[in-house]
Amino acid sequence: MSKAGKKSGTASARPCGCRGRSPALALAAPGIAALVAGVLAADLLPGRALAASRTTAEDLAAGRLNPTGRVIALPVPFREEGGGVLGEVVAKLNADDSVEVPKAAVLAAIADVVTPQTVALVEALPDAGGHVRLAAFASAGLDVRFDPGALELVIAPTVDQRPAGAVDFSRRRIPTSANLERPALWSGYLNLSAGADYLWDVERGEDGLTGPRFDVEAVTRLGGVVLESEFTYEGEDDSDICPPGSICTGGHFQGFKRRGTRLVYDMTDEMLRFQAGDTTTFVTRFQRSVDVLGLSVEKSPAKLRPGENIQPTGSSSFRIERPSEVDVLINGAVVRQLRLRPGNYDLSDLPLRTGANEVELVITDDTGESRTLAFKTFFDAQLLAPGISVWSLSAGLPSYYRDNEVTYRDGEIFASGYYRLGLTDEVTGEIHAQGDEDTVMGGLGLLMQTGFGFFGLHGAVSNSDIGTGVAVDVNWDLANVTGITGNRETLRVSAEYRSEEFRAPGEFVETAGGIIAPTHDYWLRLAASYTMPLDHGITASLSGRYQFVDDERAVTPGRRTGDRYGAELTLSAPVTRSLQGSVLVGWSNEAYSHDGLPEEQDSEVRAAVRFSWRPEGTTSTRVSASYDTLNERSNLSASSTFGRGVGSWDTSVDVQHDQGDERASVGGAVGYRGNRFEARLAHTTAFDGVGYDDFDVTPSDQRTTLRVGTSIAFADGVVGKGAPIRSQAFALVSPHETIADRRVIIGAHDDVIAIADGLGPAVVPSVPAYTSTSLPYDVDDLPLGYSLGTSVFDLKAPYRGGYSLEVGSSYSVSAYGTLIGRDGEPIALLTGIARSEAAPGREVTIFTNRSGKFGADGLAPGRWVIEMATEGAPTRFVLDIPEGTDGLHRAGTLEPSG
Repeated sequence: MSKAGKKSGTASARPCGCRGRSPALALAAPGIAALVAGVLAADLLPGRALAASRTTAEDLAAGRLNPTGRVIALPVPFREEGGGVLGEVVAKLNADDSVEVPKAAVLAAIADVVTPQTVALVEALPDAGGHVRLAAFASAGLDVRFDPGALELVIAPTVDQRPAGAVDFSRRRIPTSANLERPALWSGYLNLSAGADYLWDVERGEDGLTGPRFDVEAVTRLGGVVLESEFTYEGEDDSDICPPGSICTGGHFQGFKRRGTRLVYDMTDEMLRFQAGDTTTFVTRFQRSVDVLGLSVEKSPAKLRPGENIQPTGSSSFRIERPSEVDVLINGAVVRQLRLRPGNYDLSDLPLRTGANEVELVITDDTGESRTLAFKTFFDAQLLAPGISVWSLSAGLPSYYRDNEVTYRDGEIFASGYYRLGLTDEVTGEIHAQGDEDTVMGGLGLLMQTGFGFFGLHGAVSNSDIGTGVAVDVNWDLANVTGITGNRETLRVSAEYRSEEFRAPGEFVETAGGIIAPTHDYWLRLAASYTMPLDHGITASLSGRYQFVDDERAVTPGRRTGDRYGAELTLSAPVTRSLQGSVLVGWSNEAYSHDGLPEEQDSEVRAAVRFSWRPEGTTSTRVSASYDTLNERSNLSASSTFGRGVGSWDTSVDVQHDQGDERASVGGAVGYRGNRFEARLAHTTAFDGVGYDDFDVTPSDQRTTLRVGTSIAFADGVVGKGAPIRSQAFALVSPHETIADRRVIIGAHDDVIAIADGLGPAVVPSVPAYTSTSLPYDVDDLPLGYSLGTSVFDLKAPYRGGYSLEVGSSYSVSAYGTLIGRDGEPIALLTGIARSEAAPGREVTIFTNRSGKFGADGLAPGRWVIEMATEGAPTRFVLDIPEGTDGLHRAGTLEPSG
């Protein structure tokens, strides 16, 4: 990006040169005295200058605000005392030094800083032509005054006139912009991915490419309805690899395979999502997640209001009589320092840790007096705030994936649902049910936060062809409490019981997909852990578990036999500033069978060591190494990222050795993120017979994989090609025809998200759904004076929503010149409006300085009528901007028209 482009893309938006400041402050920064003197000088003839200066000096010495003898209209900031700017109003300085302000503008500015009762009193004030004298506000008990030194209007409400404030600590919550872009009515995209594997068959001496594989994700949104589909095409050879320790029984066939199709509709106000087609059931404790071809509806604040906190958090109300500094401490650490004005406040959304939290508020007012408020609160993310509910309900034909294609169990029905409700700040309740053709299950749950820790109790009853069974799960967490070391310690205990006859619906998914993972059927499972910090940054953790096998259950492939247990002590600590390490010692029989057979393992002493290294000064490189005697497995991995956004690279290397089956593997990958595509190249080599006593470096098999992905997106008639869309919304960004030959860059200079160039619009693939997002943009080699406006798009995208955005516009001209009145004198220190003759309703604010010079941006070629609010009748001017004008336009001196 050129420096010229960046400069013109920012400063040109404000041709007056008063970047970031109110026009009033830019025009009259020396103060009211200099302003009035300038007005007098502009009104007087040269021969009367001496007398005028004497009159001005005498009037100013007497404390006069306006010695001109006429009304001065002056735009000034409207500020809250001790707070920020509420807006800008055009104040009238009358000849008798009284000040009048527009009533409607004041009401709009104070709506959020005073109580509704105070607003009603201001609404009842008498006005003349919509203006209210400042002295009248005193009758409403409201302190509103004009500060001539700072050239601003100031409001100073009392504590009781202010509404109760909220100090919100939620870091996820971003204020919603008042200038949100509108999503396209019709939009969609195709994510296209293609790739192939090259197999190096060392043993048979046969090399060759596997059949190609294509993955397609198709999404379209019309109004509020979304259609999603996924397809796959696979060649003759199967590119999937059976996971280690699993048993794979599935076959493979060549051709197109449908993976799912569904309709999605969101009701955001009610936080409800409806789906029809291939959907996934959302589950709770004891339930099994099964895909169905049917209907589902869920209430999910996490998905539809991701910035909203639904957990009960510590809160406190307090009152401040004077401007104060407030330090908020949680567990002895300062988490926020606030400067608060007088008022009543509710402290909410505290950044609490799970378990017990000690909160202190240290309040120091502007006189130096200090006081402390302290309270203790408990927190757990599993709880819901009172009255908040989360639930899901789904039903349909059960399905599963086999050989990457969705397969249905004809003639069967699977239904599942749960409902969770916050009863109080400390208690959340739950009810759930699930069933298929063979089994029906239902249960209850209760989550409680007490002074003795967090308790979770869940129970379920099932009925199937083998009888009625029960299951109970109990959890106790005593987290973040002051323990025997005097530091924050955590104790967790859990127990789960399942009777012999207990079954969860959907058992068919364990074997139907052709990949049978290792399982362990138990009737009782016990677990406990205790964590404590020690000196020198060392953390100690003691944990143990025991699972009692259920020998009465039918033996299935992959099922482990015998009781399983383990216990270990782990010490972790920073070795250096960039190196973390941990050491584990214990006793366990949890090693898996290397041949995949369901045989019982012998117990043994277990030891493990792990290291993680992240070089200082970087967060993009990480190296880790580990060794565990439990499965005699070693691992060394490293990853690094170079750059961010468009043009970034990432690399990784992974080395593994499994002494149990004397097998090792070495793999590496490199990926590239371009503006229009993504690519990844990976290679893996496996070695058999690699043991401590017999080291064979001859590869048993090798595989090289190449994957390339891109997307084609459209929104309201605009089509673009870009990198795959990974988020739940996207945007297409195009330059306006006035800058069609320039590159448009979306994102920051060190994190470019997308680029619009000669190949078409920029495709922004990473817009989150239902979250306020800002997309900054800039243009290379922007014409001098070209107005880009705010240089940012504000979005709050719906699910799978698309945007068609345009950078620049016909209204990109910045004009400057001088306005001369009918008396030949400059139109000084006044505001006005420029209206377009070609586009009725298009208005731009104009203001002049003491010399009558004006500046305005956001104009377009054509005729504009400028109307200045001169005393008596308005004065009109005509501003003609020639066709083809880009950037700056010098209007020269304009005289009244008509």
